[in-house]
Amino acid sequence: MPPYEEEYSDENDLPPIRNIRLSKNPEEWSVSDTVKFLAQTSDCAHLASFIREDAIDGHAFLLLNYPTVKEYWRLKTETAINLCQHIESVRLAHIMQFS
Repeated sequence: MPPYEEEYSDENDLPPIRNIRLSKNPEEWSVSDTVKFLAQTSDCAHLASFIREDAIDGHAFLLLNYPTVKEYWRLKTETAINLCQHIESVRLAHIMQFS
């Protein structure tokens, strides 16, 4: 089973929300698990090297936010937003599945 399954919902003209189903609790992700998750995304796969270089495991991934990823990695606004959408989708799945 892949690390996540993804579907989009578009209600009330809001941006699409990624509803994902995780196969493992992200608090238990190793750096390798986090890299695999991001590498399988269509819009942020190229950022997986940052995750590996900075040894970001699942717990640290859940703590990332827009100002941190934008400033620390010097990402373009659109890229930082896309990454934060993935982080938020993991947070939501974590709450829904493992809390």
